[in-house]
Amino acid sequence: MAKVLTAAQVEEIHRMREVVDDWGTPVHSGEDIAAALGVSSSTIWRVLKGKAAYRLEKTGNGQVAARFRAMELDSLGAAEMPRPDLEAAAEASAKKMLAALERQAVTKELTSPEAQARAKAYGAFDADELGQ
Repeated sequence: MAKVLTAAQVEEIHRMREVVDDWGTPVHSGEDIAAALGVSSSTIWRVLKGKAAYRLEKTGNGQVAARFRAMELDSLGAAEMPRPDLEAAAEASAKKMLAALERQAVTKELTSPEAQARAKAYGAFDADELGQ
C-alpha cells in the first residue's frame, strides 16, 4: 500500500528544497530529502512539482501562502505582546558589553567612528574620552 505524506512532511520537503548555497543551487537533492523522510525520490518530485494530492498554493519563492497569511493576521497578537524577559536579557547584555568596552582603553582608539558614535549613544564613554 502506498504511503501518504502528512502536511508537515510536505512542508518539510519544500523547506529543505528551498535551502540554497551561495550559487543558488539547492543544498538538498531530491534523493537526500527522500532518504531523510523515508520515501521514494519520485514521491519527492511529485510533491515539488505539485502533482496529485500534493498540490499546494505557493507564492513565488515556494513558501506556502497560508504561513504568510497567518503572520500578517497575527490573530494572537504575538508581535504586540510585551516580553520583559527578553527586554531584561537585552539590557543585561548591553550593560555587559558596555562594561567590557570601558575596561579596554585600547578599544576606544581602534574602533571606527561609527562604532564610537554607537558606544557614545549607549553611554559607554564620555564625549571627552572620545576626543569629541
